[in-house]
Amino acid sequence: RCGDYVLRDRPNVLRTFVYAPLNYRIENAKARPDAKDMPDRLWESTLAKHDRARASYYNYYTENRWGEAKNYDLCLNAQIGREACAQLIVQAAKAMEAANRG
Repeated sequence: RCGDYVLRDRPNVLRTFVYAPLNYRIENAKARPDAKDMPDRLWESTLAKHDRARASYYNYYTENRWGEAKNYDLCLNAQIGREACAQLIVQAAKAMEAANRG
């Protein structure tokens, strides 16, 4: 939590935020092995509660607002897939490293 803020003064840190549309997040949550059987509207309220808790924590401990793109070097929509997100993060980290070597 708050890694982008905690590491803000360190060089070579790729600040990444991964987000997803609500319907994708609900389907992903329902697919977890420990998922409870609930209607989608309850999943929606549960995810909203978790988001509020994340935002509250982040906003309290940092000078930034949770989820704002300007706080990150890279923002990705998880709906493109885990493998695609992982590949893009690795590519961005390599590009950042190359740019810093200059």
